Amino acid sequence: MIRDRIVADAFDVDLSITEAGGGHADLTGAKAAQERRTPWLIVGRFDPRQELDYATLAHGLYAVKNDLLIEAAVHPQRLSQIRVVFHDPNSKRGESDSVLSKIGPWEFVISDLVGELVGESWESPTEDSLAARYDQTTVPMFYVFFAAEIVKAKVTIPWMAPPPKKK
Repeated sequence: MIRDRIVADAFDVDLSITEAGGGHADLTGAKAAQERRTPWLIVGRFDPRQELDYATLAHGLYAVKNDLLIEAAVHPQRLSQIRVVFHDPNSKRGESDSVLSKIGPWEFVISDLVGELVGESWESPTEDSLAARYDQTTVPMFYVFFAAEIVKAKVTIPWMAPPPKKK
């Protein structure tokens, strides 16, 4: 469903079911610890058929994010990860490809990644977004991971007091 939505709305992409590969080696801190203990049920590798930039990737993910059938099939609170492999031709570190990764409940992972890639709109990336700052960066592949675990995520707003406790 994810591949079909991306192809219908944004860009051509091939999908293969694969293994995590790279594992926690590409992550640090709490994200690496969570990766080590998470048994991923399925990992999909998405290979774009043409050169892909951050804004175009965000376009495809935005279409997936807004598809209620996909959200229902996945479950908004399913532990998920989206891992984007990218190549920056202007990298000062001289590395080859690097990884951008988001892990957590599906609804937050996909929203956070789209926001980081382009900000408010894939059609007009904000100047502090990755698409605007790294406009020559390409995405040769990306992965979507799903675990069996449903996680409870709470949205907190720091300026609001918690509701009073019942006696």
